[in-house]
Amino acid sequence: MKKAFMLIIAALICLSACKKVEFSDKLNDSHNKWLTFRNQSNNSYSYTAYTGSVLGNHIETKITVTNGKVTAREYIAGTYKPNTADLVISETWIENESSLNTHTNSGAFKMRTLDQVYTKAKSI
Repeated sequence: MKKAFMLIIAALICLSACKKVEFSDKLNDSHNKWLTFRNQSNNSYSYTAYTGSVLGNHIETKITVTNGKVTAREYIAGTYKPNTADLVISETWIENESSLNTHTNSGAFKMRTLDQVYTKAKSI
């Protein structure tokens, strides 16, 4: 019985390691594609991060990066009307270079370049 238990534990460890390797490979592949795009775009781009819930809550934050530096952040929060695609906006704002990080308790995503996103993803 003890031997069977040890075999099961060993199998679970192997399966867990395989999933980590598979995820790591996909993350590295994605990161390599990002590096190619970053070079082609002169490290200037924007991306939007979303979060929501089945209750209809919706938050989106658009981050704009110019030459590797965050230069703008746009925020929209709201709730979808039940059984519709209609978003009732409760808060919206835009920060530019001179006002970045002035909306600290809003629920907006943190200002990160995609390089910082990849660094964080690889450390978690």
